[in-house]
Amino acid sequence: RECKLIRFWTYITKRKAMAETDSEHPYDPSQWIGKGVQIYGYCGRVTVTNDEEKKVFMGMTPGNSGFILCKGTVEGSVAFKSKGTDNYFLTQNPFGDQARAKTLDSICFLDRWLMPELLEMLVDFLVETSTNKDNFEGEGFSYNPMVLQKCDVGPGVLQTFHLRGKSCASVGIRSLFGKYWRSEHWNKVVSQSSHCLRDELWRITEEVAPRSKKARNN
Repeated sequence: RECKLIRFWTYITKRKAMAETDSEHPYDPSQWIGKGVQIYGYCGRVTVTNDEEKKVFMGMTPGNSGFILCKGTVEGSVAFKSKGTDNYFLTQNPFGDQARAKTLDSICFLDRWLMPELLEMLVDFLVETSTNKDNFEGEGFSYNPMVLQKCDVGPGVLQTFHLRGKSCASVGIRSLFGKYWRSEHWNKVVSQSSHCLRDELWRITEEVAPRSKKARNN
């Protein structure tokens, strides 16, 4: 039993090291720009409900699981536009110390009108705090689910992501704030993590148009 446990932890350690190493490689998304894709995670594919709420969830149940891969706001980045919608993009809100620092830096000019305490309150409103060591999974997570947001002028900072990995069959999807999409399987939503391991790996496939009934019969 002890030998099996050692082999198990050796396997887990190797997988972790491989995932962390792969996540350091930027993946060139140029071949996918403008194409329809589907995104698969640990507990199914990323899907949007077919109603006014347009909730983003994970699974294989009916819904809109097609996305157009668009260019993001910086070189080599991407954004995911929900297919068949009027400029609705997958969106992750920022969290953690890095995002707080960037947000505070971007609004520091307001100190001419706002007291420092109010600036801190504004940052608290805009940026979520990361989980700490007391969390059941540890520190570095955000459990706020991904949302679909309308962007009339195209994707912004919160809709822009980098693909990290050696193959589109296993990539990390990282925000401009250094956080990764995460397949939160127990709630069937997409949340965020500070690291890139199994739950943070995704498979992006080109969406294939369904064959016509005539073609299927031939």
